[in-house]
Amino acid sequence: MPNCKTTTLKKILTLFLTSLSIFTFGQTDTTKKKYEYEICIYHRPKEKPTVIKNERIGIGDTTIAFVSGTIYDYEKQPLGFAALNFLSLTDSSKHDVFTDSLGNFKLHLPADKYKLTALFVGYTSLTIDDLQLGTGELRELKLQLGNGGAFKTYLIQSDKPLSEKDLRKTEKRLRRKG
Repeated sequence: MPNCKTTTLKKILTLFLTSLSIFTFGQTDTTKKKYEYEICIYHRPKEKPTVIKNERIGIGDTTIAFVSGTIYDYEKQPLGFAALNFLSLTDSSKHDVFTDSLGNFKLHLPADKYKLTALFVGYTSLTIDDLQLGTGELRELKLQLGNGGAFKTYLIQSDKPLSEKDLRKTEKRLRRKG
């Protein structure tokens, strides 16, 4: 015959373990699922490229033109190793030069009409569509490149799934904010 105290103790222990397992495994997860979205927006450049100086500084006794000058960034600091491309509008020949470490360049060209493009990675390029260089002309150029546009990625977090319409509204708001 079983002992009354042992049986009661076993029942209490079983009841306790059963209630403990119900309490542990029966709870619902209180942490909510987070939804994350990435929105990538292109921000246009604020500073535009400009021609600071485009001036004939003299005439030489030669059949070619001489162009010299400096390229600056949008903060008016000399921009080393920027590229300049002179495209002849009469025969489509190209003449390229890079600035030195101080942003200065020098180039001898045949007298002609040129399309000049100054560029550097990460900056807005500058184009002069009609640069006329005469025979023997000495021309000085000072050009300022604009800051380049940039892509910025925004991380959007939400407790609930967002619709495409909600994401478009968020994107518009971020574009206005800049």
